Amino acid sequence: MDKYDMALAALVTFYVVYCPFTKVEESFNLQATHDVLEHGVALGALKKYDHFEFPGVVPRTFVGPLVLGGASWPFVKAIRLLYPNVDKLIFQYIVRVILGLFSVYTLSRLRLSIRTSFGLSVSVAFALLSALQFHTTFWSSRTLPNMFAFPLTNIAFSHWILSLTSSNPSSHILSMLRYFTFTTVVFRFEVFLLAGPIVLLELIRKNVNFYDAFKVAAFTGVFSLGISLIIDSYFWQKNWMWPEGYVFYFNAILGKSVEWGVLPFHTYFTSFLPRLLLTSLPLSIYAAFVDRRARMFLSPIFLYILIFSFLGHKEWRFIVYVVPIFNLCAAVGWIWIEQRVAKVPYNILRIITYACLAGSCFACIFMVYASSCNYPGGYALRRIHVIERNVPQVKLHLDVYTAMTGASRFGQLRDDWTYSKNESHSDPSDYIIYSHLLTSDPQTHEKNFESLEVIDGYSRAKVRNFVELTKNWVNFFKGTATATDGTSLANDNKAGKKVATISSLSPVEIMTVSKVWIMRKRS
Repeated sequence: MDKYDMALAALVTFYVVYCPFTKVEESFNLQATHDVLEHGVALGALKKYDHFEFPGVVPRTFVGPLVLGGASWPFVKAIRLLYPNVDKLIFQYIVRVILGLFSVYTLSRLRLSIRTSFGLSVSVAFALLSALQFHTTFWSSRTLPNMFAFPLTNIAFSHWILSLTSSNPSSHILSMLRYFTFTTVVFRFEVFLLAGPIVLLELIRKNVNFYDAFKVAAFTGVFSLGISLIIDSYFWQKNWMWPEGYVFYFNAILGKSVEWGVLPFHTYFTSFLPRLLLTSLPLSIYAAFVDRRARMFLSPIFLYILIFSFLGHKEWRFIVYVVPIFNLCAAVGWIWIEQRVAKVPYNILRIITYACLAGSCFACIFMVYASSCNYPGGYALRRIHVIERNVPQVKLHLDVYTAMTGASRFGQLRDDWTYSKNESHSDPSDYIIYSHLLTSDPQTHEKNFESLEVIDGYSRAKVRNFVELTKNWVNFFKGTATATDGTSLANDNKAGKKVATISSLSPVEIMTVSKVWIMRKRS
């Protein structure tokens, strides 16, 4: 790993520290990793696992949490030996950083393959473009099933890229196929749709023969299925448990994925790809016109997205795997422009490229700030441990919204407290058994509980008008800027007010509203 990889690792770590909490999509893998670390993997410990205490979740594989927990365990153990009373939430940081570093490492391998096949300049441009994208760096440390698959697809792509200049391309194509097959069977079934067009292209190009590809895919598939069956049947305590097969049957065969919402056919092309790629989108399109290799790499990727567009339920994370290939092609387009700047048209394109990169940087800053407002449940769980730190034997109930917006088992810091996510309560009187609540519905409980504090969360983004924005910038340079509470910041060094001032310089203002109430039973 070189300085570019270290910079990307630092950026991923910053995102973890700035936004430490997680949302509902990440919850199963995060809770499972917590349980592997906290309770161990012995048969008697399984009854303490979250999916047994609060059953009903859609089965997911334990392969990822088991590997992540194993990689995190030495660090967790060392910290506990050095600091026996350490806040357990620190382990959530460790788990997420390690997952993020998996992605950074595989992107490093991918970049080395780019350097081999395309040269140093393209590999450096690839690193810069990757850093100036929000979604992949921000989400690489988040325990979505897709982000467990992401590092493996990166390695698969590295072999695909190396096949371009290798004297034995078949060996790299078969290695790529092994990674794609394992990822498909264990983590995300949609990777099959990604692998299909790529393998078909390589069959047409005669870089691999059908018999070898079929043999490798079949053997790897059986091997991967065996791993999932052994591990997941044990952790779910069910015979023949294959979580990804269950999810595929539930979503694709039964068509249940549409229950999560349906978006128009064009959404991936008109909404998700522009948000995922930012500057890489126009650069990759440009590269497709000027470089034959870029067209070759983008063709099966385009087909994958096109096939996926026929499914009604769409999310950006279903196509996140293709971002590195777009970045590669964008890097090719960028360097093509750089090598021709002596000509006026290319010099203009260079200026436009740098302006777009600056815009991408500002977009990342805005998006990470907006995202930090999306986890009121996590902040509420942390705050109640501060507010009621001297109160023993707290019996705390977390409602669904709280659990969905950041309240994980890593945030349950007290052994003498009881935490419940029971969803069967239907009447306010059912909550009398608790001493405290974290709730998004305070009106229901105001008769029996009093509010101690309210945690705000994201509501909407509002574009500032030009006059207001200009005034904020003028005041900033004059040193007479005002904080959001209207007080002057002249000769005031309070960090909070400085942050408020800097946020006022953004053309877009993040609006927040009350989201989670910390409540205590009335005396």
